[in-house]
Amino acid sequence: YIYHKRSLAEKRVRAEVKARTFEAFQIASHIYNINKNRLSVAQIKQLVHDSLYAASWDDGKGYYFAESMAGIEMINRNTPELEGQNVMEFKDSKGTYIMKEFIKVAASPAREGFVSYYFSKPDQPGVDVPKISFIKYFEPFDWVIGNGKYILDEEENIKKEVVERLAQIKYGSDGYIFAATWN
Repeated sequence: YIYHKRSLAEKRVRAEVKARTFEAFQIASHIYNINKNRLSVAQIKQLVHDSLYAASWDDGKGYYFAESMAGIEMINRNTPELEGQNVMEFKDSKGTYIMKEFIKVAASPAREGFVSYYFSKPDQPGVDVPKISFIKYFEPFDWVIGNGKYILDEEENIKKEVVERLAQIKYGSDGYIFAATWN
């Protein structure tokens, strides 16, 4: 049971980041479509920025980001100091140019897809761990919109689920299962 649940971590991360990116894309599309004939593009971009910047989930760990196809960070709730900066040459500890990978996916025929890379968790600076993002090209602004999640975070969620499941197992009138770490 534990091995099965652990094997689901990456699949669950991929499903969540894809669904969240589609949500962000729908929000941006809706804001653009209802305002395109009455506001300037700059004003609409600000509305999209403010809407996606304010959104979070997973106890604040989940957030949206957006970059221009020229590599300029447009939205980033986690590191707002990057907004307006060119992140084209930013690479992970394994040498992956993250923004270049985003652009490659955005320029593909599907205009969307997954990008895997290594990134530091906010609570573990300097330690790069696997992260999966799903990005989607937003044509009206020539942006990529996306979000990402650390596989380790999903593994922690799975651990909690397994412990909760084990706690429910009973046998006989007063039998139960217990577990502990060696520490």
